[in-house]
Amino acid sequence: PDPKEHERVLQEAVAVEERRNAAEMEKKAPISSGMSEATKAFILGDSDSSSDEDESDLEDTELAPSKFHKQKEKVSKSKRNKQKRARHEERERLEAKKKRKLENLVFQLPRFKKELKKRQEVNKEIKEKKQKRDQERVEGAGTQIEKVLSEQDPLAAPTVPVALPSEVKRKEGSLRTIVPKGDLVTDRMASFALRNLAPRLPSQAAAHRERMSRKRRRSKIKVKGGKDWRGDDFVIIK
Repeated sequence: PDPKEHERVLQEAVAVEERRNAAEMEKKAPISSGMSEATKAFILGDSDSSSDEDESDLEDTELAPSKFHKQKEKVSKSKRNKQKRARHEERERLEAKKKRKLENLVFQLPRFKKELKKRQEVNKEIKEKKQKRDQERVEGAGTQIEKVLSEQDPLAAPTVPVALPSEVKRKEGSLRTIVPKGDLVTDRMASFALRNLAPRLPSQAAAHRERMSRKRRRSKIKVKGGKDWRGDDFVIIK
């Protein structure tokens, strides 16, 4: 290959692997990097000030004169009944409010279902448009198929099939002779099939099953009496 073209393909392969490594590091990175120094200083400063306030409050309580607890005032029976009725009415009011809230939610359930269905349809349409756009981009990528797939999904993108400089056999300063990698026709057909430019080839197992299903069933012959046999001394098993 041309030295400049070989260098360009090598740079493209390195860029694909760098994007893959960056995606793997981002996937393994923790969600939070911990508390910043400013936040730590702010919390420590608040804790120091709160401890100082606690100590000053403790000193004030020690210096303050002791007070006698005021004795509870006696409540009459009618007043107790009135308080009991008030608590009961408050409890009933809260229960009625909770019941009305549940009824409103039940009445709004069809509207929630309709909004959810509409949102799902919008998300599905957005997803289909994105898939179609990615597929069109892949089909029109041409020889830049690895780069396009790497930009879409770096972790699942294939590696660029290129030989390293150490693997290139130099002969009188030429790059004409290189170590072969794979089969050119097979790789080209796989690239065409990936871009929907050629039909996808069935696997070897599927091809074998198809070939065996088309093959006619042969009759098996069992010979009697060893080598010396006559035309009527054998049985045909179908």
